[in-house]
Amino acid sequence: MKRRDTLWPNAEDLVFDDKAGGWAPIPRVVPLVAGLINNLDRVNAGHLYTVLWARNFGTGLVEVHDPVLLAFESGYAKTAGRAERTFRERIEVLCELRFIETKPRGTRAHAYVLLHDPHRAVLRLHEERPDSFPKGWFEHFALRCDEIGVDLAQFRGVVAAGDDEMQDEPPATRRRRTSRTRKKPRRRSPEAD
Repeated sequence: MKRRDTLWPNAEDLVFDDKAGGWAPIPRVVPLVAGLINNLDRVNAGHLYTVLWARNFGTGLVEVHDPVLLAFESGYAKTAGRAERTFRERIEVLCELRFIETKPRGTRAHAYVLLHDPHRAVLRLHEERPDSFPKGWFEHFALRCDEIGVDLAQFRGVVAAGDDEMQDEPPATRRRRTSRTRKKPRRRSPEAD
């Protein structure tokens, strides 16, 4: 803060005050992950991914009241009809890449969004499709995680154990699973890391 105030004496009047409200808890890797998503899908679903995180209140659950508004916030489309279709296309990409899950409500197919931990989602995707990542991207991701104090090794065991396979099961089955019924994590050799 001292450096900021030395460089910009009037910074206090210019910067966002988180005490005023209107902020969201977003993992620091979200912009990097959004760029990866844009690179993988070629339709820029990463913009919507960032907007969904901005609507998170710390629970990982986002309720979609107005898909058109989300599409406009994401920078998609010029008309309401086109915006809704674009929202649907982009959110389905995010589901296919398994960065999110959605649940319906009434006539809205994507009324609720569950945001997956981006670190785990990236590791899972990298295990499944390592050749689809841009050259050097994963190394930069690992460096950024190290820089912000995220130990990717803590997620590797969960991803290797198939924790996310429960996503494909019906919700009732998912709830009944206990730590005894989950697969045991595979031991990884030190060379694998």
